[in-house]
Amino acid sequence: AYGMHPCKVQLPGVEASTGSLGHGLPLAVGMAKGARGRGAKHRVVTLMGDGETGEGSVWEAALLISSLKLNNIIFIIKVNYSQSSTPFFHT
Repeated sequence: AYGMHPCKVQLPGVEASTGSLGHGLPLAVGMAKGARGRGAKHRVVTLMGDGETGEGSVWEAALLISSLKLNNIIFIIKVNYSQSSTPFFHT
């Protein structure tokens, strides 16, 4: 229902139009860190596909969440065994 790349102009609640795999979680980490710095009480949520978890930037962002002790971020991983438009299989 969301297509390949979410568009903030077309989907209510989407704060950023993302591009290549691996951009969403690092962007969400920055938003969560900024929100915490402002004292905001909301949480930042990002949706990723399982194929995206192979990107180094996703792992770096996940490690940063832990390092910064961010507790206002949620990431949801959709397991569809697809990376862009190509199926892949976990081993």
